[in-house]
Amino acid sequence: MAAASAVIFLHINGYVICASDRQLAGIALAVARGQMRSLETLERWFRLRSVSFDVLQQVLEEGKLPEFISKLPGQAALADRPLLQSTVIRLTGAHN
Repeated sequence: MAAASAVIFLHINGYVICASDRQLAGIALAVARGQMRSLETLERWFRLRSVSFDVLQQVLEEGKLPEFISKLPGQAALADRPLLQSTVIRLTGAHN
């Protein structure tokens, strides 16, 4: 629940989570199991995997989405990052 709440909170405030489904499930399970209790660790996890809509729009305008994705934690492709993919579709109007 905490991870889902964070995703919604960030989205409302103009950020998208670029994590894969596997990464999101992993963080949610870690929190639920009490394996991750540090707010600083959670904050860092979300900071490393979030981007503002404005920055993402700039990345798209510059045609640098593949480079941007390659710098994200993990090796997931765009198709495996559903929140990022849906935001890209919304910002570009393209349905890949």
